[in-house]
Amino acid sequence: MKYTMIILMTLVNSLYGFVGFGVTGGVNTINNSGGVSPIIISGPDEVEVRIGDFTNDGFKGATSLGGYLYVDALPFVDIDFEVGLEVAPYKFSINVEEGESKEDLPFVWASGYYYLTVQKKIIQVKVPLLAKAKLFGGLGVHNHTSTPMINQRMLDSVMDGGIEEGTLDESKMIDYLDENKISNGGLHLQLGAQLKLFTFDTMLIYRYVFTDGITTDTNNFSNISLRFGLGF
Repeated sequence: MKYTMIILMTLVNSLYGFVGFGVTGGVNTINNSGGVSPIIISGPDEVEVRIGDFTNDGFKGATSLGGYLYVDALPFVDIDFEVGLEVAPYKFSINVEEGESKEDLPFVWASGYYYLTVQKKIIQVKVPLLAKAKLFGGLGVHNHTSTPMINQRMLDSVMDGGIEEGTLDESKMIDYLDENKISNGGLHLQLGAQLKLFTFDTMLIYRYVFTDGITTDTNNFSNISLRFGLGF
């Protein structure tokens, strides 16, 4: 019986880690500087008239939350897949020369994403039957589908009664965000450290992500995330 248990524990130790999954959260360097632009409407005889200014405060950095799945049963490389949502709250103001101005109104930039990475072990240290730690690197593809930044065009489309004194139509906002979503993909480099204790799994992941403009101010960006999960 004693030897049977030892054999079973050895098999479990050799098999666990073939597949792992869990949750992940992180931060990145995506940003948008915002700015000020005139509010223009059509006046009498369709003449454009400036009635005030639109201010977008922008944001610096976004936070992410998602899940991951990896398979390391392949002979030479591992496959890692992560999917999630990243958000960055910001504020905007509508300042009109006549009527009621609206200041510091909250809004949010959001992006759904996935990362698919082929990675390879660089260094690995094992404590038999107990734990395993390794450093790995990889290359992969990604895609981000994000909402546009708020501007006068968006407000003109989603507010009933005009930008000056109108009210928000939520159904129009949902339609506008869906019709104007921005899809952006490319390659990324990934470096990570992993620690396993029995079936419990923790990873620290760094990525450098190449894009052709996820926002007007961000082409390439960095991402750091922390993972907690299980490996089997």
